[in-house]
Amino acid sequence: MRYFDTKFKPMPAKRTKRFMSYRSNLFYKLCYGGIPRVFFDTLSKVGINILLYDSIVERLDRDREVHVNNNLNDYEFGLLIESDMQELAAIPIRNSYESESELRQRLDIGMKCFGAKHKDRIVSYAWYRFDSGELLNDFYPLKQDEAYMFDVNTIINYRGKGLAPYINQQMYKLLCADGITKLFSFTNIFNNSYIQCKMKLDAQIIEKGLLLILFKKYRYHKVFYRQST
Repeated sequence: MRYFDTKFKPMPAKRTKRFMSYRSNLFYKLCYGGIPRVFFDTLSKVGINILLYDSIVERLDRDREVHVNNNLNDYEFGLLIESDMQELAAIPIRNSYESESELRQRLDIGMKCFGAKHKDRIVSYAWYRFDSGELLNDFYPLKQDEAYMFDVNTIINYRGKGLAPYINQQMYKLLCADGITKLFSFTNIFNNSYIQCKMKLDAQIIEKGLLLILFKKYRYHKVFYRQST
């Protein structure tokens, strides 16, 4: 196990199509989100956005030890830098589809991306920010000791190895050094792999709700459950 050298120079990104074919995309969503995710994604294409979500908090002042099955000797962990954004933007299956320049802009305004590399290739990553959290373009301020995690992804071939919880654990160390004690995130309730990962880290679901947006004009927000933090 190693940590990134800030002078690390990634290999040139492979010429990979940013978007999957419709059939591949549908198969991916069925495997990792089930029929409800496919249904809601289809509605979003006609302007109907329905999000059943969990709001999650992780308290970073707790000790956690996460077991990882695979050998970590060939992995590097650390903050991704500007020169990594070309490779990150070329990853074909991502939770968001920002271009390389848009990912660089994230870094320019203070967002950070913690990642893992295997044989010099990015295999897992998570973004976080300190200014605000966001739920379908609804933004809320964060306190000085809070951060918000978003756009989390592990390459398919590396899932199921316990890598994501370990990355979270390493990221906690950086956040604690910045004085962060709480890490917030949102996920849709069908994202079972994400929720299971967070439960391994002793996270708590503090809110369950529904957000409905019709044609980018009408919004309806209903909270079913809320717990104080």
